[in-house]
Amino acid sequence: PCAGPNRFVSEGLQNLLIAFGDHLQTQYAGRLFFHFAREVLAITPGQGGLGLRAKILNGQGEENEAFRYGIVTASVNVIQNIAFNPPLNAEVTIPLQYLRLGSYKKIALHVQQLPPAILANTQYTLNTLVADVAGGNVVWQYWRWQLQPTILMVTVTGSQAAELDALENAAVVTMAVNALSNAYPQQGNWTVLRSGVTNWSDATFVQGAFSCTLPATDLGANNPTAYNARPTLRGTVQGTCVLFAGEATDTDAYGTLSGSFAQGVAAARRIIAAAGGPIV
Repeated sequence: PCAGPNRFVSEGLQNLLIAFGDHLQTQYAGRLFFHFAREVLAITPGQGGLGLRAKILNGQGEENEAFRYGIVTASVNVIQNIAFNPPLNAEVTIPLQYLRLGSYKKIALHVQQLPPAILANTQYTLNTLVADVAGGNVVWQYWRWQLQPTILMVTVTGSQAAELDALENAAVVTMAVNALSNAYPQQGNWTVLRSGVTNWSDATFVQGAFSCTLPATDLGANNPTAYNARPTLRGTVQGTCVLFAGEATDTDAYGTLSGSFAQGVAAARRIIAAAGGPIV
């Protein structure tokens, strides 16, 4: 029922997830209840379910709810801002010291004509000098979109992506086009017909792109605590009934929707098994 063409979601995947939630709420009316635009303040697990205290955004006060089962979506960089009762144990707080939320800037460019030198199914890297960015340079990665070869996908990661998130979309598009047109002089026509720009840092319910592991240089490159942060967090049960899942707990596909989905399914199966239900 959710099938359709691939789309570039310029405002971030949070909007896609909200739309999917709306679909589920319609399909399972009376069984699933969604509370969007909430800042979770406190979680109290108990034998009979889960108690939540949340701030309703847009200045509409707070609410207290109790659920038999619930899913709370929160980035790894804000989990410790939630008041857990009992408090988070060391199996959670220690891995969270090493897991951070990285930045990922994606720009889709539909220009008049791409240079023939930019081949399909090939990824390129370009390092350019940019005065407005700390360090004076930006590393661009770009490739022709396989579903539409007239579209060029351009990405920037890390602290450089976070800096670009602070700029207006039009300025980022201009910066990318200038860098690419200078790299391919007198090739193609870089007149922009359409463009799309993601801004994960500005996404209200995400505030970042995907998890990354903080280098622990003081403990050496092979620091076992940092290396095992993801599986440790995945295997922890907080209190009596709180499990941690998502891309930050996946070791094979962290930073992806597939990793998030796989860990969500795994956590759901653990909960169903604990409740004595059938695993499907």
